[in-house]
Amino acid sequence: MRRGLSLVEILVAVAVCSLALGPMVNLLSSSNRASTASIYEVMAVHYAAELAEQMTRFSGRLDDILADARIRSGNPSLTLEDLLTDPGFTDELRLHLAETRAVPFQANGVPLKVSLFVSPLHDRFTDRRFEVRPLSTTGATLLGGGVFWDVKIVLSWQLSPSDPPDKHKAEFSVILRE
Repeated sequence: MRRGLSLVEILVAVAVCSLALGPMVNLLSSSNRASTASIYEVMAVHYAAELAEQMTRFSGRLDDILADARIRSGNPSLTLEDLLTDPGFTDELRLHLAETRAVPFQANGVPLKVSLFVSPLHDRFTDRRFEVRPLSTTGATLLGGGVFWDVKIVLSWQLSPSDPPDKHKAEFSVILRE
């Protein structure tokens, strides 16, 4: 009698091992994708926090900033929404440069004296912009009147080059009083 394993026993053992390893490899792969996604979400929080902090600091001076913008642009009805969604300003926010830089607010393409400092965007980020809408304060006696804005900071990125540019997105809001 010879001791050893037959070819059939070896093939069965290989099949059982491959059936067990397949889900484990898939689990590791999906874990890696989730980890990568988390990294970009943390980066988006960093980018948004730096802009939100600066916008909050400017909130006490918004009247002065808007008055200057109205004079420089010649548009007396210019609003905070017009400043933060100005195409030239938005294009500057999206640039992928290598160093932290100042991005001046713009009013109808005219740069103002006030700037935001922005960190360089990672190459996978496709968008950094503001969306602005006025908040209704009717019936809100605690707010004490005034004009309030919901300033949304939007960041988009791609996990892989084949992803659409806005597949992964994070939005953060700051409420400002003019």
